Amino acid sequence: MSDYKGKTAVISGGAEGIGFGIAQAMGQEGMNVVLGDIDESQLAEAHAKLKAQGIEVLTVKMDVDDPAQWQLLGEQAVQ
Repeated sequence: MSDYKGKTAVISGGAEGIGFGIAQAMGQEGMNVVLGDIDESQLAEAHAKLKAQGIEVLTVKMDVDDPAQWQLLGEQAVQ
């Protein structure tokens, strides 16, 4: 995965479970991580855990059923 170092991974449902595990794996390979999830408290915990591991992370509260929130997530990931 060294080809992905410095790139950005966007993961919906990333605050816990499989999504969080993917975020950790991507971050450990040097990727920037953007997590989208509906649960703000879980997002805060995920953010703290990833930052403690030295992973660059942005968390965005979002509902995956809302296309406008996907648009916002994408805009924030690009910034």
